[in-house]
Amino acid sequence: MITKNDISRIPNSHWGVPIWDVGITSKEQCINANITTSYLGRLVPLSRLIFLESETTLTLANGLPYPKCPASREPSTTVIKKGTRQAEKQGYLSIQLDKHPWRDLNSIMTLSQDALQGGAITLNHINFLNLTKLNQVDIWTGGLVADKGKIIDTAEWNFSLPVELVGGTMLFRYFKGVKLAYSGGDSLGGTVSKYLEISGNENFQTNEQGRFSKTGRKAWKTREGILSKARTHYWQVLDNSYQILIDTVCDETKSLDEDWYKNIFRAMHSAFQYACPCDTPRQIQAYAQAKSFLKLKKLENDSEIKNAM
Repeated sequence: MITKNDISRIPNSHWGVPIWDVGITSKEQCINANITTSYLGRLVPLSRLIFLESETTLTLANGLPYPKCPASREPSTTVIKKGTRQAEKQGYLSIQLDKHPWRDLNSIMTLSQDALQGGAITLNHINFLNLTKLNQVDIWTGGLVADKGKIIDTAEWNFSLPVELVGGTMLFRYFKGVKLAYSGGDSLGGTVSKYLEISGNENFQTNEQGRFSKTGRKAWKTREGILSKARTHYWQVLDNSYQILIDTVCDETKSLDEDWYKNIFRAMHSAFQYACPCDTPRQIQAYAQAKSFLKLKKLENDSEIKNAM
């Protein structure tokens, strides 16, 4: 549970009162009561104002404007850095329907040291638990995908994780494993592109205005379709076997360059074989030549990876 002490650590926030205790008569009254910046005031947001004028008439207006991150933080969410260099800013970790959250567990499970960035504030309570008796921690993560207020879909996942994975060295090793998986995906994409180049599927043709001709558009769609097919298969294989990564990082006797590395390499070969046709002589030649580019480098050194976290 979130405590008053937890909320006091969040900048520009306080405990407050729920909106039904304010006695709403105007927007100004709610703003003066700091409803939009308090924890209890934000739990049930006033998103719309509706006035029933008669049996057949009503007036609909926007509700209160609520400050967004980083001006105000929702304590049950994960805050990460988004963008690069000068455009870098803080924002919430958003849900992606085609991306399993195991790839973001390193962000979700990071303890929020300054309440401005990291996982949910309540994760910090793990520091006060008796870890000699607690072996596992259950984490629920989920969200909804919306477009301008219209809900498109919702999704949720449950993880039962070793408590050692919350913060510290184990989580850093997990991040390295995820980074290695992304490296495998990049290598797979480059290898599939090489296959398409050798097999002749990248002969994109444009007209005088620089636009794709019918032949060029067809080749482009073929290329994107095969690349998408390979990436989807690759991540589906890893989505079904991420437990290998968890078991590896929580066992100091195991190395990421063994079990997890081999699992990624098998997924790369499976996706390449699944997505790239090997029926005609030209395709067989392209397959054999491109497969030599399907490589996976060893993990980078720790200092470079820490800077990427």
